[in-house]
Amino acid sequence: MSNDLNVRLQFIRMDDESRALLRDMRPLIAAHLPGVLDEFYRTATQHEPTRRLFRDETHMRAAKNAQLRHWDMIAQAAFDSAYFSSATRIGHAHQRVGLEPRWYIGAYSMVLSSLLRIIERTVEVPRFGGAAAAAREKKAGMLAALTKAALLDMDLAISIYLEASVQAKKETIDRVGHSFRAIIETVSSASTELENTAQALSGNAANSTRLTSVVATASEDASGNVQSVASATEELATSVAEISRQVLESSNIASSAVEQANQTDERINALSQAASRIGDVVKLITDIAEQTNLLALNATIEAARAGEAGRGFAVVAQEVKALAAQTARATNEIGSQIAGMQTATQEAVGSIKAISTTIGRISEITVSISSAIEEQGTATQEIAANIQRAANGTTQVAGTIAEVNQGATETGVASEQVLSSAKDLAQTAEKLRGEVESFLATVTAAA
Repeated sequence: MSNDLNVRLQFIRMDDESRALLRDMRPLIAAHLPGVLDEFYRTATQHEPTRRLFRDETHMRAAKNAQLRHWDMIAQAAFDSAYFSSATRIGHAHQRVGLEPRWYIGAYSMVLSSLLRIIERTVEVPRFGGAAAAAREKKAGMLAALTKAALLDMDLAISIYLEASVQAKKETIDRVGHSFRAIIETVSSASTELENTAQALSGNAANSTRLTSVVATASEDASGNVQSVASATEELATSVAEISRQVLESSNIASSAVEQANQTDERINALSQAASRIGDVVKLITDIAEQTNLLALNATIEAARAGEAGRGFAVVAQEVKALAAQTARATNEIGSQIAGMQTATQEAVGSIKAISTTIGRISEITVSISSAIEEQGTATQEIAANIQRAANGTTQVAGTIAEVNQGATETGVASEQVLSSAKDLAQTAEKLRGEVESFLATVTAAA
């Protein structure tokens, strides 16, 4: 049993006589207390602050049985460590369920007043005689002992309730303080991270601004280069078209040359055939000259046989023979010339055929070149269109990069503002830390 309980027992004068009187009342209390508690619980269920303390009838019966056991310990008047432990458990239970002292005092008032009335009604005192005074004194002592025991028990329960409440508040304050400190640490850490992030963001924004400026310059240069390439490609397309036209014209000329060569070949073939026919005529003349020469020879022979009579005929025969010889020489010369002409004609025919073949190949190559140039022209036009679209795209990219550059500049300004806000937040968090520490110290001291 604690010294504090002994001090309280002495203070309220719970002496041996009072304890003996309590033990005398134990049977009376045990007999009437169940009915008193039934009346109390009926009253408790009629008021919301006390009704909500009990979950159901079972819970209420358990509370009633606990009170009966505790009151039996009071009536035993031992007031030892077992009683103190029971009173302590009751105080903690009241604090745990939220039974405030005002309702506990009211409940004790109902129980105590009921028990006092029962004692007043059941304990008889003689009206007259020498024993009457002693009986009245004992009855008064019983009422006083019961009142002192009830007040002591109520004091212990309320003291434990208040101590438990203070401890609970202290624990709550500690939890709140821990939470506040954690929040402040979080805010401080967040402000530090925010400041670091803002600094990084500011650096990134500055770097982005620098890079977008470089990219914008490069994009403008690229746009100008693409425009130049587009113009050069358009000029190339024009040149390709002109070359295509000239190649087509060359192809037409080559085709005309092939046709003319074919016509010349036909004419030379006709000339060759005419030369062949002339050769036939020359051969005929040669044959005639040979026959004439033979006839002249025969005439000369016959003139020689005739003598003087045939002299004139011999002269004519000689002239005819000379003419036949001259004709033969001329015919041979003509034959040689015609043979040379036929040879030259054949060579000319071969050369013209070779030229015709070459011109034909040139024509085919020219057609192929014309087709290739036409395809190249189409491809060049497509390239020109693509380059023009690329030029438009680079122009748009340049515009977009300008907008990005503007956005990066604005981001830099915003990051500077965020950095400033982060520094302000860090200062505020530090100030809040001091205020919370001061508040917690004040509350802890007050508790």
